[in-house]
Amino acid sequence: MNIFVDGQDFLNFLKRLNTVLGKQQGSSLRIRPLPTGAFTILSYCLMPNHFHLLIRQNTELSAAKLISKVCTSYSMYFNKKYSHIGGVFQDQYKAVPIDNDAYLLWVSAYIHQNPVVGGLVESLADYPWSSYLDYVGKRHGKLPEPNFLIAMAGSLGLYEKFVEDSFAKIKTRKDIEHLLLDA
Repeated sequence: MNIFVDGQDFLNFLKRLNTVLGKQQGSSLRIRPLPTGAFTILSYCLMPNHFHLLIRQNTELSAAKLISKVCTSYSMYFNKKYSHIGGVFQDQYKAVPIDNDAYLLWVSAYIHQNPVVGGLVESLADYPWSSYLDYVGKRHGKLPEPNFLIAMAGSLGLYEKFVEDSFAKIKTRKDIEHLLLDA
């Protein structure tokens, strides 16, 4: 089922994520933020029926706490708005530790490419619910912190090229199965 039905839903999820991270000051939401700096969002993409977050855990606080706070608040909003009863999210979230720089860059590219690979848009620049626009300077949001991955790639241009080209050589799902959570 779609968990984001309209633009307001996408914005409300992002507002909740910013609030939990302590980046949304004066929010009307009754969510207690986590300690400042506990997590860094490196990349994100919200798709109609799921979302991806590339999170750097900066303290001992578990990412499960972050996900739980955001998803609980969003579920309450969604259920009230759509008179829905029950769970909004199908399953527990899936998390994979990233243990090397090459995989970190690839995961960011995978997240940013989701709207294109999923057939929602032809160009990454056309999708507003991803951190890609923040990376390429077309938007200056508070949520993602792109400088880390851009520096890792060598420059903004090299990062853009990496993301754009990351799926060009992939012919079948088997080519990337070892990198996927649901393989």
